Amino acid sequence: FGADARIGSLSTRQPAAPDSTGRMRLPAVKVALLAASVHGLGLSPHATRLPQMHRMHPLSVVAHIDQHFMSSYCRVARRQPTPRCSAAASTDALASARDALMNANADSLVAVHLETNSWLLSFYGVRILLDPVLEGPLDFGLPPQLYSASRKVLPNFGLVPNLPPVDLLLLSQGLADHAHPGTLAALAAAGLKAPIVAPPSAKAALERHFAPSQITYLSSGQTKLVSAAGSSVSLRATSGALVGPPWQARENGYVLSSPSAGKSLYYEPHCEFDADELKALSPVDVMITPITGEGLPGFELVHGPSASLELAQTLRPQWLVPMRNGDINASGAAAAIVKKGRLLCLQSHT
Repeated sequence: FGADARIGSLSTRQPAAPDSTGRMRLPAVKVALLAASVHGLGLSPHATRLPQMHRMHPLSVVAHIDQHFMSSYCRVARRQPTPRCSAAASTDALASARDALMNANADSLVAVHLETNSWLLSFYGVRILLDPVLEGPLDFGLPPQLYSASRKVLPNFGLVPNLPPVDLLLLSQGLADHAHPGTLAALAAAGLKAPIVAPPSAKAALERHFAPSQITYLSSGQTKLVSAAGSSVSLRATSGALVGPPWQARENGYVLSSPSAGKSLYYEPHCEFDADELKALSPVDVMITPITGEGLPGFELVHGPSASLELAQTLRPQWLVPMRNGDINASGAAAAIVKKGRLLCLQSHT
């Protein structure tokens, strides 16, 4: 996002249409530009005035959204340069994130981005660990001379013991940047007993560490209700990324719904989706999606701005939370051929 990532809102109430320059204009959607690996912007909701914003300890992002905040507006804030944290400082930051989740109430959403594809959510009373890559480098089983990646802010080891208790482990893909072997091993060693929901492609990675009875595999169109401490979340798997040949089954996206709060969230980390499928599930309240493309020559791994716009037009979210899942320290011969795409720029207008 350069030096001036903003939190703001789009004020138009008209359907998306090209303007005189040919740019697509979005329907009304509040856009929370929450970049990974920056000082978090804590958003405290108030029913009668603008949300107050305060500086959090260095982490990726801590965003607080509740039912009042869904209909309010945010001040514009400037992003500070990405901090370079020691392991001790990062552990303290994770403690702050843990406190935010532990203190969240059942009528609010708290989202903490832990870099790469990793998220901690308190989703209206249910704590969810999503696509965690927390223990060890990301190497896809390759030698480091070929590929290795690490986070820019948080340390590469020691995060799992500092996580809050979670009610659900949710994976969107079976690849190592979602079903991360080192992290799954650490979670199992820590005694994770929460239910696990994942696509069938994650079966081998998960059942190396967890009992099959703990795991539910969902394919597109299938649902699962998870209850915890008097709250619940309904999960619906949607068609997600194609990460292999055309005949391979697609990975998952998810629509999370709170039966009690009547709120919903969509997540898919590659911005790949079936528009007809999602139209039937729209609108959603919050959408988490990448807004930059990334890929190998001739193959787009993470889809870029045009797909992000189409997704927003399809789901019509109240809040868009962009991901910077490719913002990592990568090395090795393969890292040099990964292409970075353009950044999606959403402009406020009347």
